[in-house]
Amino acid sequence: MRSARPLGRMLVCLICVAAAGCGDGGPTQVQENETFIKLESDAGDFIGGGQTFNFTPATATFQVNYSGNYLYVTVLGQWTFDFRLPSSAPTLRNGTYTGAVLYPSADLAKPALKVSSPSRACTSATGSFTLQNVRYAADQLQDFDLVFEQHCNGAAAALHGTIHVRR
Repeated sequence: MRSARPLGRMLVCLICVAAAGCGDGGPTQVQENETFIKLESDAGDFIGGGQTFNFTPATATFQVNYSGNYLYVTVLGQWTFDFRLPSSAPTLRNGTYTGAVLYPSADLAKPALKVSSPSRACTSATGSFTLQNVRYAADQLQDFDLVFEQHCNGAAAALHGTIHVRR
């Protein structure tokens, strides 16, 4: 079993050069072995404003931190993604986590999530996420796929996203 380590020691910095683009939703060529984040916002979703965003190493710098059952991903200077598995899952592992509440939550038995854009954050949230293809090497997180749905502030509209990390 992996022991929890401080986030500072668990930094996985994905070396990506930021280009002029910032995920304008235009067509994006993505390789299966390449890190990417894709966001699709329903009309009426507060966080994404009904838009689509695509981030690749050509358009953004990604950073991933994790500790135990907590995962933090950022598109530097733009978006932040927080995911915490329920306390029954002490480390990041494959699974579907429903009934998620806004991170951070005092109820550690429930999964939690929080996706924020550069100028918007939810005051309450519900949703779900699925973590797949989690791979560690020498106790370091290497790869994962995460698909999520977040409903902000009680809205029916949602932000849908895919985070695909390959190192």
